[in-house]
Amino acid sequence: KQLHEEKQKIEKEKQLLQEQHKQKEMIGQQQKQLNEEKQKIEQQKQLQSNIDQQQKQLQEQLKNQAQEQEQKGMIDQQQKQLNEEKQKIEQQKQLQSNIDQQQKQLQEQLKNQAQEQEQKGMIDQQQKQLN
Repeated sequence: KQLHEEKQKIEKEKQLLQEQHKQKEMIGQQQKQLNEEKQKIEQQKQLQSNIDQQQKQLQEQLKNQAQEQEQKGMIDQQQKQLNEEKQKIEQQKQLQSNIDQQQKQLQEQLKNQAQEQEQKGMIDQQQKQLN
């Protein structure tokens, strides 16, 4: 009888050991899965971080492009104003040239009139002498 009880006891302990072994294996398995999950989460974090970084860079680029566009717009505006100024200067030159031309013609006319007067004076003088 005692032997039988001993045998049962040993059998139970064996079963217990087997159970513990199974549990250890399960725990090991769960630990492994947990670590894999942790790794996945880390990778996700890294990806998110990279995406955030890229978005930040893109926003910076867009901001810079917007500033460049704005500056280009200002430069275009200045160029337009410059061209308008140039046109005005050209018109002024043209006007001045026309005025100079008219003055020259007037002086020519005056000179001719003076010569005519002088000739008329001479003719009158000769006429007087003749009379």
